[in-house]
Amino acid sequence: MDENNFVVKTIFHARGSSELLTENYFATRKEAEEFCALTDYAMKLLDSLDIPYTRSTGPAAATVFVANLLHRPDLSPALAWVLLALALLAGIAFLLYFVKTALEAGRELRQRRRENNRNQHKKEVQ
Repeated sequence: MDENNFVVKTIFHARGSSELLTENYFATRKEAEEFCALTDYAMKLLDSLDIPYTRSTGPAAATVFVANLLHRPDLSPALAWVLLALALLAGIAFLLYFVKTALEAGRELRQRRRENNRNQHKKEVQ
């Protein structure tokens, strides 16, 4: 390893055993330290949300989360929570819109059936 390369190993410690989650290499100490800070933040966030980040078949969830944050280094933890809350609100709004649309479609179908039944009854009476 060159003297300018820095390695960051993400290790999960539990029940007396350790598990290597990731191993990442960086050209500068600053990049490595930023990655460490973001990884710690991501793991704490995932822990608080009860999202497992170990024993996954693909990249660890914490690694994916950090990789996404690395593309937005100006993103503060407070802003991340605000964005998460907005995403949840958007999901709830979409769900409510979907339910409203389904209910309106049901009402319209019932109204058409009633009209068809009335028209059919009028034809039978004539």
